[in-house]
Amino acid sequence: MITAASIIKNLPSAIRAACRKTTASLESSSPPACRFAFQRSVVKTLLVSFFALIFLFLLATQASAKTWYIKVDGTGDAPTIQAGIDSAAVGDTVLVGPGIYSDTLQIMIDNEPKVVNVHMYKNIKLVAEGNPLNTRIDGSNSDIAIYVENVDSTACIGGFNIRTQSWGVICLLPEDSSPAQEDWEPVGIRCRSSSLIITQNTFNDNFTGIELFKSSAKILGNEIINSGRGIWCRDSSEADIRQNRISEAVELIICWHSNATICDNDLFWGSEPSAFSCYGISCLQASPYISGNHIVGMVNAGIGCNGGNPVIEDNQLEWSFANIELQGTPFAVIRRNVVLEGTIGIDMLGVSGGVIENNTIIGSGIVAEVSYPLIRNNIVYKGTIWCFGSSLALECNNVFIPSRPITEICTVPIGTNGNISADPQFCGIEGSGNYYLQDDSPCAPGNHPDGYDCGLIGTFGVSCGIDPVTQKTWGIIKSLYEGTTL
Repeated sequence: MITAASIIKNLPSAIRAACRKTTASLESSSPPACRFAFQRSVVKTLLVSFFALIFLFLLATQASAKTWYIKVDGTGDAPTIQAGIDSAAVGDTVLVGPGIYSDTLQIMIDNEPKVVNVHMYKNIKLVAEGNPLNTRIDGSNSDIAIYVENVDSTACIGGFNIRTQSWGVICLLPEDSSPAQEDWEPVGIRCRSSSLIITQNTFNDNFTGIELFKSSAKILGNEIINSGRGIWCRDSSEADIRQNRISEAVELIICWHSNATICDNDLFWGSEPSAFSCYGISCLQASPYISGNHIVGMVNAGIGCNGGNPVIEDNQLEWSFANIELQGTPFAVIRRNVVLEGTIGIDMLGVSGGVIENNTIIGSGIVAEVSYPLIRNNIVYKGTIWCFGSSLALECNNVFIPSRPITEICTVPIGTNGNISADPQFCGIEGSGNYYLQDDSPCAPGNHPDGYDCGLIGTFGVSCGIDPVTQKTWGIIKSLYEGTTL
């Protein structure tokens, strides 16, 4: 049996330092705020401290708790991971050494026999030693690599590399035509009626990375690559999904009939030229809170919600066919998002209510078909707002296309209800990603050209003074000298 000191010795330095401190439990501390930030380096610095505290929680044990050390050659405190779990008492830690673990057992799940590598059914901590890439659960011959049931928030799984079988990505038809649940096996981790922590694992080549069924798990800081579904919340799973990095999947995060919190995740196309992803976040009859995510290059939609009442705020979405897509939502809130390029910025079909406000949309626009939300205080630059069978309330929007006059938005004349068409005067040059406003911007509070009290238009406030050198097109420069002999 190993000691707490030897555990700490084998951890990375940041985690070692945190393990020497006394802290309150995760449940009694305030969760990290879901915030949008362009300064990704600051976020990464904070993540080191955050996950050090998570691992402190994973490894902190009471004086009476025991650590079961598992070795790949079977010479540890128990011969296999499963034997360690079976032997452990509530509150114990099963610490798994480096190596590839492919042992299996058969258990009954929903009256069907399933082959799993690990069955976790106790409130214990199951953690890997050292680098997550060095300790692999090999589920190539399993239906489920790790099956978890009936554990609470004192249980956790951390630091593993989990693989089952390779998946080829194909963008599917709408959700109601997707394959049934069993067609999405094998699964990396499947949780039923559990609220554990799943943190700092890597998932490669799984039909589903993590599946939650009636579970309120915290899924923090994992990496998931090449999966049919990255994280799947279903059937009333009130999950907390934060700071994960997911790519190359049909749906990177999917919520069915579940009101999850989805914050500060990196969701993107893929690292290989042939890789692609279909949906960043996909929701069906769900009311999730979606904030602070960075979503890039989805074939179908960055965020797609069918039904439910989602809140979507403070995200950055780039280069998806539809960056945000809503269908049949009774009430949706979409605010303070930065939407860059793509075919459609925000696409709505049958949205009966809600508010679309203070978004900055660059290179695309808003499409409303048979939809009736309030659309106010948005900047739409190099795009416009289209309406088809919709009656929209439009207030204080700035829709501007350089060198192309905009006279109306969805039959509402420019100048009505505070809607304008003027250069927003961003601080950064085009393509810089800086969409803060100059202090003379018509979108800044108090600067409305028609005197309306609109407050801030767009996502970001004033951050720079007047640019003394204003960029001009060649046509504008020539017009300055018309009739002048040089």
